[in-house]
Amino acid sequence: MNTPGGRSPLGMIALLTVGLWLTACGTGAGGAPSGAGSLPVRHHARQRKVTQKHTSPRSRHAHGLPISSMPRPSGMYWTDATTGYLAAQAAVYETTNGGSSWTTMYHSAGTLVSALTGAPSNGVWIATTHAILEISAEGQVIHSFPLPADATANQLVAPSATTLYIRSAGRIYALSGESRHWTDLSGSLGAVDAMAWLTPVEGYAAVGNTVWRTNSGGSSWSKVFSAPVVGPGWTSEFVANSVNSLWLLVSGGVESASQTGFVLWHGTAGGEQWTPITEEHYLAPTGYPTVHPEITVPIMQPGPVAAIGTTTVYFAGWEANRSSDWVFLTNASGAWKTSTIPIRSATPQFFASGPGGSYVSPAALSFVTDDMGFLVGQSTNGAGAMMETQTGGGAWSPVQWKEQK
Repeated sequence: MNTPGGRSPLGMIALLTVGLWLTACGTGAGGAPSGAGSLPVRHHARQRKVTQKHTSPRSRHAHGLPISSMPRPSGMYWTDATTGYLAAQAAVYETTNGGSSWTTMYHSAGTLVSALTGAPSNGVWIATTHAILEISAEGQVIHSFPLPADATANQLVAPSATTLYIRSAGRIYALSGESRHWTDLSGSLGAVDAMAWLTPVEGYAAVGNTVWRTNSGGSSWSKVFSAPVVGPGWTSEFVANSVNSLWLLVSGGVESASQTGFVLWHGTAGGEQWTPITEEHYLAPTGYPTVHPEITVPIMQPGPVAAIGTTTVYFAGWEANRSSDWVFLTNASGAWKTSTIPIRSATPQFFASGPGGSYVSPAALSFVTDDMGFLVGQSTNGAGAMMETQTGGGAWSPVQWKEQK
């Protein structure tokens, strides 16, 4: 099925393909595909290179910030069980001891770091307010590419050393070749909520309750699944282990005072077959009456989803009517199991008293290994919170930040 038409894009998903990072080259293996069947594209002249102001490289003697003083965490990336990166407002923080302490790797006043992922320099790619930056392991800005439009990138995926995909509110762009201009690949795909890339050419985009697949690096898309939900207003998250293990979380189309409707789906065969795993049960009759999931969990507000390995998925959500803690669901052991993430009960200092002070809005759920994982978010009173598990989600404890010596 060809790319749909007639929908008005609400923003931008960006695909950034950089051949050998600043080595001048034509469109090649990592470049934007072309030829028969490609979508019409629009070219944008390269913008003037961004100059960062007040950028501070990493200080080996910087103090690890107390998590409660770190506002609006937006993303997390781990290279191994000891080295990880956290994006939070105008900065990126690094740990080299598994999260026991953190240092400031990058800071730029007046900007916002909205997403990050690994880079070939053993550092990170980060999305700031106006540019995509590659930051070295030493905290230096190696490359800077202006965004093709005045929009914030909310997701970065690097499926190879020479390909970086960027999502920002629903459009797809590619940057490649000697001219380094942006090429719009999104056509009329629509406002994309989430994406996952298994290779530089094979990827998935979730638009509302619908999943699209590309085998051409985004030059054309085919619809593979539409979740049977009722009415408009649905958004989605999407993660993937492989073509035989895809995960789609559709949520938000129906709500009540304390619940948000959602269904978690598992896809196989490249997205051709889908099975409902769990749902918000109370809103099922109005939101998804024909869906019959495999299990029931006490989650009333859906949170983030993360995948690791060949089949394992992790899902967290808020249970508002009990302890105001989070419920964790995983199939890591080969069977579905739930546990409690005691954010409120273990860290009462992170919460304001009275109504509205008991909820943590999650920013990221990230697993380094099958056993080691982190959930980071922000409570309604502005305080940050991070929880850690070393047992695959069976038990969780708060992370206490301290100065790195």
